[in-house]
Amino acid sequence: MSPRHAVFMLALAAACSADAPTQQDATVPAITPPPPPPPSDPSVAALAMEITTDKTWRSIHAGGTLTCGLDERDHAQCWKGPDEPPADVLEGGFTQLAVGTSHACGLRAGGSVECWGDGFAGALEAPQGVFRQLDAGLSHSCAIAEDGDIRCWGWNEQGQATPPDGAFERVAVGYHHTCALDADGHVSCWGADTDGQTHPPDGTFTQVGVGDCASCGLGQDGVLTCWGCEFERRHGRTDGSVPNNKPPPGDGWTSLAVGYQHACALHTDGSIACWGHNAVGQSAPPSGTYVSISAGFYHSCALRQDGVPVCWGWDALVGVDPALSAQRANDHPRGYTELPAHRLRHTCPYEGLGMLYMQQQRNEAAKRVLERGIEINPDIEYRKYLGLAQLYLAEGDEQTAVPLLRKAMEMFPGDTTAAELLAGIEGR
Repeated sequence: MSPRHAVFMLALAAACSADAPTQQDATVPAITPPPPPPPSDPSVAALAMEITTDKTWRSIHAGGTLTCGLDERDHAQCWKGPDEPPADVLEGGFTQLAVGTSHACGLRAGGSVECWGDGFAGALEAPQGVFRQLDAGLSHSCAIAEDGDIRCWGWNEQGQATPPDGAFERVAVGYHHTCALDADGHVSCWGADTDGQTHPPDGTFTQVGVGDCASCGLGQDGVLTCWGCEFERRHGRTDGSVPNNKPPPGDGWTSLAVGYQHACALHTDGSIACWGHNAVGQSAPPSGTYVSISAGFYHSCALRQDGVPVCWGWDALVGVDPALSAQRANDHPRGYTELPAHRLRHTCPYEGLGMLYMQQQRNEAAKRVLERGIEINPDIEYRKYLGLAQLYLAEGDEQTAVPLLRKAMEMFPGDTTAAELLAGIEGR
């Protein structure tokens, strides 16, 4: 694959959005969330009881194609998406979980780390030793040893898995960069720095969260601060698809979770506020009182005070509506939301994951995801056709790539990449 094609793939991954004010998005219908059910609807309350009476969950973690929970027995259980069977249960002894795009890691009671899922570039090869905290990102993970030393493993193309020397208290792993807190509350970051995401502001923090090209910290005064890119900064938004590009003002925030292009925070009153990309409702939390939060690639999750997990965002991961969630529950910690999950009226999530797989040169996984996006909706987002064409060209299959390139040109004639690739093929 040529460097030029690889650079274009990176641009595709960053630009994936169903509501950008560009020519190719003019035909995308506005995403209008369905109205929430009446608060007194007895069927919704009964459903929540039906799903969760047999199990209490201690934590819930949103990733990319995985959602994982830690139950009252300290068992870890994960669910894959889109449209894949549930993963196996990993039995007891876990004290912490961390979920990346398609892999997860758990910290055992004795301090050892175990990883599982879809590994890439050593993402499942956890180091030996005794650790006290860990986190997982796109395709790399990090853990803090007893002496405060950070050990990272997995994808390290941009230095995201090469931590600095020193003793740290907490580590936060993102997509292409990583940050950590020392005992004094100072933040250190390393890895990709395309938008200043590895240059934290002055001050001390109690928590730090890392996404794609942004980082956020929770100050000791309960105030939220973000640095790097503004979530979805490339697109002017007037349609409500991005509730807010910046963290909510004021103090009283107690917990922070940063996803791919959105983030959420938990307030002292138990309410949740989210900001950033909201194409599939990942930044539209339900009302209620919660004790923990997690932000993933295209969905978010939180744990209620009564141990009921609640997720919102991409329907392939959280269920289309409460009734369907009950049918698919199978002991999954899906919970329910007052705002039903968004139906997938566009295919941006599949394209986003497909482009990330292309960055990692996981071509077969990328083809499966992009083809699934075409199957769901063949008429929205030309990028899935262009991405697939590039994958087939990388394999030397021009015959399959040509109709995909023509479809991409038909959907968005303003982009010259498909035309240039097609001209190069037909000119030979």
